[in-house]
Amino acid sequence: MPIYNFDRNIIEVLAHDEQPNPSFTESDKLTVIYKADSIITCIATIKDAAYNLEDSSSIEGSRLFVCVDNYVLCLQLPNLELVWSTEVDEATCFSLHKLEDDFITRGELCIARIDKNGNIKWQFRGADIFLNLNDDDTPELEIKSDHLSLTDFNGTKYKVGFDGTLLYDNYGKQKSPTR
Repeated sequence: MPIYNFDRNIIEVLAHDEQPNPSFTESDKLTVIYKADSIITCIATIKDAAYNLEDSSSIEGSRLFVCVDNYVLCLQLPNLELVWSTEVDEATCFSLHKLEDDFITRGELCIARIDKNGNIKWQFRGADIFLNLNDDDTPELEIKSDHLSLTDFNGTKYKVGFDGTLLYDNYGKQKSPTR
């Protein structure tokens, strides 16, 4: 089974996008090493910093779905030609997770559900950003059998249905974290 290795300049990848992200530079690139339907390495180099995107990428058939900055990109394999791009968060996108026939993204400001064509089905915002710096190792996003379990920066817990409906939150019910 062959192993593929591609480096592409992100501006070149987004050249035909209707709304390209103006924050990318000529030196920013996307490196993908994969075989068949599994990613070996997926790294974005943006503004001279390297970001491991293995938790932010997925291969489905001949397409690679990957979070880069605040976008999810769908790239045709093997040459990384852009199929579509969708802005899923106003700040950044940390991770991409498979859910049924769609994807869940965890951004800094919101959780989103998108389909395989890049259409946003819903977005959910919490009371604070979805980043946990507390010492309790609570994940910001867990996919349960019938809902998403979310934790924001202040420790607020949310249960969100797969349709984006808020099922529960403890906002204002917990003590503020000690900093």
